[in-house]
Amino acid sequence: MKQRKLGMLVALLMVLGSSAAQAGVMTNGPPNYIEADPSDAGYGSTGRQIADDFVVDAAGFTITNIEWWGGYATNVPIPDSFTIHLFANVPVENQIWTNAPAYTPYPPTVLSLGTVTRTPDLDPNPPHLQRVATAGNMNVFHYSVPVTPVMLNAGRYWLSIFNNTPNGPNDNPNNDWYWATTYHSDLTIDSGRAFAADISNFLPAPMVTPWQPQKDDYAFRFNSDPQINTPEPSSLVLFSLASIVYGGFVRRKRQRAV
Repeated sequence: MKQRKLGMLVALLMVLGSSAAQAGVMTNGPPNYIEADPSDAGYGSTGRQIADDFVVDAAGFTITNIEWWGGYATNVPIPDSFTIHLFANVPVENQIWTNAPAYTPYPPTVLSLGTVTRTPDLDPNPPHLQRVATAGNMNVFHYSVPVTPVMLNAGRYWLSIFNNTPNGPNDNPNNDWYWATTYHSDLTIDSGRAFAADISNFLPAPMVTPWQPQKDDYAFRFNSDPQINTPEPSSLVLFSLASIVYGGFVRRKRQRAV
């Protein structure tokens, strides 16, 4: 009877523990098909990257795949060379915004990417996105890439995605890549929803913060593979408890046998 109860207890604890490894999605929202902003190492003379924040809840999250949306200044798909950064968060005082990407120390975490897939995204409201700082419209593309798993604890982080598109002497305006917005605002109160910086600003360090507040949010989504997720600390405690209980039972059984 005791052996049966012990087996049931261990089985229950293992079931509870395994519930920590669930498939998950964290999303900042799909594109709103209104606007896109440049985030490209070849933009202008300095390059430009955008960083948008996201919050991980108490359960933590393991990123195994990232999706995002954007388009090209020439409206013609060209070879991509994406870089994805994760910045820590730093509190900000005496500003409209209260958080910003941490810039010291630099560099941030650079994600290891697999092969980026790119597919046209169907815009329900043509004429597609309006790109900032240039004339005309652009088509929307959906991107997806597997990444070497990144396990994040609870807290606020900043995601930066920028391309490094080839620029030719006859391009006007170059082949720069633009990140699609999921929320667009012209209101000052929305400053700090995201940040942009010249990539060249990060090369000499240390320096004054290079980030400039933006009023938009950008379209991206994280996916998590439950087979790659590791158990949460609470699950590890449950497994440890099962081991302790089982160990105590074995010791008592041996003592009775002597």
